[in-house]
Amino acid sequence: MITLADQTGLICGYLIRPSGAELIGWDDIPRALQTENGIAWLHFNLADMRARHWIESCERIPRRARETLLASDQHIRLEPIGTGIAGVVGDFHHHLHDESGQVGQLRLFVDEHCMISARRLPLKAVDLLRHSISEGATCRQPIDLVIELEHHLGDALAEVI
Repeated sequence: MITLADQTGLICGYLIRPSGAELIGWDDIPRALQTENGIAWLHFNLADMRARHWIESCERIPRRARETLLASDQHIRLEPIGTGIAGVVGDFHHHLHDESGQVGQLRLFVDEHCMISARRLPLKAVDLLRHSISEGATCRQPIDLVIELEHHLGDALAEVI
């Protein structure tokens, strides 16, 4: 695995436990992915080659899930892969001054201990999820992150409508 001094490419990383979330960086990723008493959430910017390279070389993520995370297709789907799920969900582009309602894609892989998500352009619901975790929202299982993300997607959709 790659460890880098700067955080470019890693939009955010958290180790989430019932007591709260710990913000993590590149150097903390191996420890976070090995923990069994918490959830690792890593959110990457696919426009950054270092993030793409990390995903490509992360053997913890099944090969088909890595392909899904790095692909450019826009087909919205979730499918079982190994002991987890991988796929693409729609999310609204997040522009500071213009909420146009354009849809982008959030790519993700979720298993029993982590959620790896990635996007090319800023997205609204996943940013709301990041803020929720930063402000103290906790999850017991990675699927809880997906459920919380879906709630934020619903809120974002309601705003656009």
